[in-house]
Amino acid sequence: MNDFVSVDWGTTSLRASLCSSGGKTILRSISSDDGALSVHQRFLAQSEKGPDERKAFYLKVLQDLVDQLDLSADQKMPILISGMASSTIGMETISYASLPFGLSGNNAVVKQWEVDGYDYFMVSGLATEEDLMRGEETQLVGAALLTNLDHEEEALFIFPGTHAKHVQVKGGMVAGFKTYMTGEVFCQLFSNSILAQSVTPHHDHEGSSKEAFIKGVKEGSVGNILHQMFKVRTNGMFSRLSKEDNFSYLSGMLIGAELKDLLSLQKNRIILCGSGEMMQAYELALQCLNMDSAMLINIDASLATSVGQYQIWQQFSSRI
Repeated sequence: MNDFVSVDWGTTSLRASLCSSGGKTILRSISSDDGALSVHQRFLAQSEKGPDERKAFYLKVLQDLVDQLDLSADQKMPILISGMASSTIGMETISYASLPFGLSGNNAVVKQWEVDGYDYFMVSGLATEEDLMRGEETQLVGAALLTNLDHEEEALFIFPGTHAKHVQVKGGMVAGFKTYMTGEVFCQLFSNSILAQSVTPHHDHEGSSKEAFIKGVKEGSVGNILHQMFKVRTNGMFSRLSKEDNFSYLSGMLIGAELKDLLSLQKNRIILCGSGEMMQAYELALQCLNMDSAMLINIDASLATSVGQYQIWQQFSSRI
């Protein structure tokens, strides 16, 4: 297989990309707001709700997006899917893979089927007794390949997001991972809490907002976050920060609280896998906490997804 379609089906968004070179080249990509949650809600609103109808409903949504990639009639290439598609709100619930989990992707759980000449391969998530992920396991496999991680090397992979993941790897295997609800808590605080009156969301993270973010990171990395958060309220009441700067301060504080666990870790390599503003924010936060920049590597999440999907597909195909 040379070219393939990479599908990243998140909770709130859906992206399909035409890829080549083992996923390392993304030729074109298209996204929509048809995340698994909204599609699931639309499916529940219809009368027929059996498993066959469920899969067909989701596949129609997916095929409509794939059609926009303008593939030629004879380009019925494999479609590799990861993310929330295999969850309880996805097209079909597939059980999680478990530890030990190799960075080669050889023991990922994959479901294959064929519809109208298309071969679909859907990657499920990874779970322990206390934690779980869907989508990041595929990005992990891809990011490990893109960084040429040595088999014996210890490293920490960080996946920023609504539910950020920290994955510790050793000897080519996942040693464990933790989820941090940083993004979701941030959204709830600036949208629905009393702190919403003290902040104004924005995307300009330079100047005074950058200084406020750095201050938040440093304060969030020490002390009790439940106490520290109230400073956002007093910053506004006592006119210490503008609402825009206060927004950056709150963001930094929560990211600092998430990353404080890293202060006690050994000086292992840190691979940051994300994109856009969130990647920049985490990179700045790590610098604020005096993480050695020589040990930090940034990997684009979209590229990690497509490379990881291809690697897992290769491993799966070798077993069938």
